[in-house]
Amino acid sequence: MAREIETGGIPTTLITSLPDIAEDNGVLRIVRGYGMPWPTGNPYLFPVQEQALRRAVIERALYTLTLTPAKPTHFWTNYGNVMGDQEGVDSPVNVQTKEWAAL
Repeated sequence: MAREIETGGIPTTLITSLPDIAEDNGVLRIVRGYGMPWPTGNPYLFPVQEQALRRAVIERALYTLTLTPAKPTHFWTNYGNVMGDQEGVDSPVNVQTKEWAAL
């Protein structure tokens, strides 16, 4: 459905825990969700951490709408000090990269 909406000129992004399936279906902007079965959250976190996690996912999704990738592209969410930053599954990074981390 996202691919069809894109052909109509409306940018879309897909938040998913299964980015390979989205890529196979031709979705251009793929935001990697937190995990299965809750791609946009984690009910086992404290409420403040849950809110920060969800905000990070939504911020990344909104950011991807400003980009125009030519091929399916995966975007990783910056979880900040909630869960640790990740650039990919194979390379977790624990360095804080948010603007407020430098203060």
